Amino acid sequence: MREASTCHALPLRPGNSIFITSLTAIDAHTWLALCSDDAPTLFTPEAITWTLHASHTTTRATLFKPPTHQLLTAGDDARIKIWDTRTTPPNTPLHTLPCSAPILSLASHADSSIIAAGTELSNHSATLSFFDLRFLSPTPLQRYAEVHSDDIVSLAYATPTCLVSGSADGLVNMYDTRISDEDDALQRVWNVGAGVSRVGFLDGGEKVWGLSCDEKLAVYEPADVDVDGQEWVFGDVRPVLGCDYVVDVLDAKAGGGGGGGVVGAGYFG
Repeated sequence: MREASTCHALPLRPGNSIFITSLTAIDAHTWLALCSDDAPTLFTPEAITWTLHASHTTTRATLFKPPTHQLLTAGDDARIKIWDTRTTPPNTPLHTLPCSAPILSLASHADSSIIAAGTELSNHSATLSFFDLRFLSPTPLQRYAEVHSDDIVSLAYATPTCLVSGSADGLVNMYDTRISDEDDALQRVWNVGAGVSRVGFLDGGEKVWGLSCDEKLAVYEPADVDVDGQEWVFGDVRPVLGCDYVVDVLDAKAGGGGGGGVVGAGYFG
């Protein structure tokens, strides 16, 4: 096993009271960090490029679209804000898209201009809305309003039309987003047994994974619509990994590997 070593240590904030909740690679040398003070920060190993203050009341999700240099942020104000990362710092959003409730998750495929936004439960509904960045209409292209019974906390695309969602209701859903009727669009439903914290794809989109809030990991093989695929239920992975919590699961095939996943683990103290 390779040992990890620290190449760079860059404090994003003075003191130790702020922690990083998510990291997004912008390019090979630049990253975007969403921090617990709700201020997205763009940085390189050498320096902080900019910090985006007061983007939302509380920033819950970020998304970067590399070809257009667009950074999307979303949060408790039920707004998706679009920023140009080439502006230093981006003081005013280029566009703002309204949503039906506070937004907890965003996703988009690299080969598509469509973005998906998942909301918290509001008025007995958690909504999955789709917008096209080419037109920026405040009205969603389509909306699924009854696919989950609790907050939609995580989204991921395998292809431009294959989307998976995870919810606090314990369900992991897979959709064909070419279909506007949500009952017909829903292709698969899996139950991880507890509220979902993250979802994603493995083996280049051939498998779906779901991670629960109590750190139980499951991997599912969608197979054909009319055939049940395999399931791998690993349970609580913390004792196996020797960690306190799971940060993320990455697709090794997407990084040029032979398949499978890489689990990122975290430690307290």
